[in-house]
Amino acid sequence: MSQYDGKVFGIGFYKTGTTSLFEALRVLGYDTVNGDTPGSYPGADDGITLIRQIDAGDFHLPTFEMFDAFTDNPYFRIWREIHAMYPEARYILTTRDEESWIASCTSFYRNRRIRPMRASTTLEAGSSNSSQQCSSSSWRVTTRPRQKQAPPPEFVTTVV
Repeated sequence: MSQYDGKVFGIGFYKTGTTSLFEALRVLGYDTVNGDTPGSYPGADDGITLIRQIDAGDFHLPTFEMFDAFTDNPYFRIWREIHAMYPEARYILTTRDEESWIASCTSFYRNRRIRPMRASTTLEAGSSNSSQQCSSSSWRVTTRPRQKQAPPPEFVTTVV
């Protein structure tokens, strides 16, 4: 089986296996970026620049010229716009049940600053009720509506 020659986008919400998908795509030979962590490519700044660009309505991200495959933020947030630009690309939707996702986020972000790509304001994450409510709200706004859409578009492969 030969490698797909076009772009591949992981469009699952963070903490749904996006890092595992990133690693799998790398093993398969794709030049892959996972989010916008400083050091992942020249100019990566935890999403500050990409968020400004997206908020301005410009979805032609500089990473599209640098990589073959994309996972995590901001790609899951703008998958419809990406599909309009790359209709022949492959799209992989990773999912996770809400309870497990919230528990994972609470554990992962405990005592960490939430990066700009994760929230519009900087919050101190942890096991507090407000942290769990923030995670739950993010899940409901971003993931739950996508899960209720049945079936996903034919161009999306779903991984649970």
